[in-house]
Amino acid sequence: MKDKYVIMAKLGAPYGILGWIKVYPNTEELESLIDYTSWFVGQPNRWQSYAVEDCKVHNNALLVKLSGFSSPEQVACLTNQQVAIKREQLPDLEEDEGYYWADLEGLTVVSLANQVLGKVAYLYEAGASDILVVRQDKVEQHIPFIEEEVVKEVSLAEQRIVVDWETGV
Repeated sequence: MKDKYVIMAKLGAPYGILGWIKVYPNTEELESLIDYTSWFVGQPNRWQSYAVEDCKVHNNALLVKLSGFSSPEQVACLTNQQVAIKREQLPDLEEDEGYYWADLEGLTVVSLANQVLGKVAYLYEAGASDILVVRQDKVEQHIPFIEEEVVKEVSLAEQRIVVDWETGV
């Protein structure tokens, strides 16, 4: 987990004339990125570290001033890039608080009948419940992450998730 990056946001368009850029967090709380003094920007396996000079909430986004950018033309090259932090930078959770989504990525998903459905590729929010995207070979399943009803057990120690789910493939 030491070198695992957790994608936290996506960069939007430049804002203003001093090199600020809009940031759209995909976190539960909009302000959750404000406390981090450095971010990794780019795409998986191609991250570039940037110091955060200033960050503030603006409507449904954050505005950020990254070190080294002083004009909208300079910062425009970062539009649509992802923002990540290292997993180790996230606060430790108490035992009863559960886990981060990033902790679930890569876990093996099995049915109640112990049929391997695949591995968790990623999760996303979809209104009433979060969704586990589970891939095996070229097959992708979207399984509602509804604890107790669909997700019966999550074991980080065993690297598996048990679900009450019948595969339609």
